[in-house]
Amino acid sequence: MKLERLMYILIALLSQKRIIAKETAEKFQVSVRTIYRDIDTLTLAGIPIYSERGNNGGFFLAEKYKMNASLFTEEEQKFIKNISRNINQMIHYPSVDMLEKKMDSYKSDNPVSSDYFFDFNSWNLDTNNLDRIDAALHQQRIVEFDYTSKKKEQVKRTVVPYHLIFKMNAWYLLGFCLEKEALRFFKLSRIRDLEMTAVNFDETLHKKLNYQELEQMINPKKSVEKEIVRLMFSLDVSAKVYDYFKAEEITEQENNLLVTAERIIDQELVDLLLSFGNHLKILGPSSLKTKIIMILQKNLRQYDNM
Repeated sequence: MKLERLMYILIALLSQKRIIAKETAEKFQVSVRTIYRDIDTLTLAGIPIYSERGNNGGFFLAEKYKMNASLFTEEEQKFIKNISRNINQMIHYPSVDMLEKKMDSYKSDNPVSSDYFFDFNSWNLDTNNLDRIDAALHQQRIVEFDYTSKKKEQVKRTVVPYHLIFKMNAWYLLGFCLEKEALRFFKLSRIRDLEMTAVNFDETLHKKLNYQELEQMINPKKSVEKEIVRLMFSLDVSAKVYDYFKAEEITEQENNLLVTAERIIDQELVDLLLSFGNHLKILGPSSLKTKIIMILQKNLRQYDNM
């Protein structure tokens, strides 16, 4: 946890952002004194961190400061630069651009490419929406947009933006929905006609979530018990099966793949299984088999009068 705090503080400072000890302490749910000790640790490592009192005070670096190359290994430099460059290609936010330029200041006698490459882009992602939401976050503006819900309903939403989240190959907006009066996730690929309004929101009433709160929102602990599902797939969809199931859950046979896995039987699983079409046969449990059959029969009835 300490390393995570140090990296957060360092990258924030490199992005020309002032660090407020109290805010950082709240983010990581530690004491202000602990953040002071983290600042001391970075200072002892040779990073000249300055402090300033007052309403606009905090900790900051000199504007033209460049880190000593020994602070990060060459591979770590490539790792950070890779992420910052890819995000900057989509959002074009000045602080991210500055971080990329800071990392460009490193000189290496033996340049090597990184073992990792991060691509947060998507073929169906409207980067204009990403830019507008990012701008709304930093200008504390409310956004409005049309949204396609999971029930395929077209709804109008007015949202106080809290966080942009990348998870499972997709971008999401987490914000306070004024229509539902609650926090909601919105998948960016389902957002249409997004506009940043001229209305500012009160940051004291809509505080960003700290790390633990955000983790709980993104990965909630589900109380629903898992069940053993048994599935048979044709070899034609082998690659896709390995995308969604672990190797130890899959048994390769001469003409098919057998999957035995523990899963929560919810709409997410049902949608996934339906996406395999006639390449899948459900062996158990019977409740899952019945649910899939009912959905397929309902789909067939749509063609009865055609």
